Amino acid sequence: MDNAEEQLYAVRLPLQGLTLVVPYSVMAEIINWEVPDSTTLRQWRLAEIDWRGWKVPLVSLELACGQVFMPPAGRVRVAILYTLGGDRQRPYMAVLLNGVPRTERVSRSDLVGAGGVGCPLIAFMARLRDQDVGLLDIEELERRIAAA
Repeated sequence: MDNAEEQLYAVRLPLQGLTLVVPYSVMAEIINWEVPDSTTLRQWRLAEIDWRGWKVPLVSLELACGQVFMPPAGRVRVAILYTLGGDRQRPYMAVLLNGVPRTERVSRSDLVGAGGVGCPLIAFMARLRDQDVGLLDIEELERRIAAA
């Protein structure tokens, strides 16, 4: 058996003031979204967006975590994620991004614990190479979306 450390593909999702890391396997697509002029974007659950025939809830993790959030204008990027709970009515959710996502290979030894979390949607804070990152608790995000 190979002694090489197991690696997986992950995606860094840049937010305002935080970068998340999610497994590549939960990524459905990165899309552009035009922020409607009438949208106030003050609640953590920002909108329902149309994507491939689905109504997908779009969230701001910054607002959900009680952080400062500067509402974007114009065209922004959105990460469409697969849900894990098996809800056939809502198999996707979307996260508003603040930059360009980056795919990379990650192993367990690449992640070094980095202190307190401060938000129930972040399962674990870690240092990944040159940057502090949060590992998104996808199941908790799904529960909150379903309860909203």
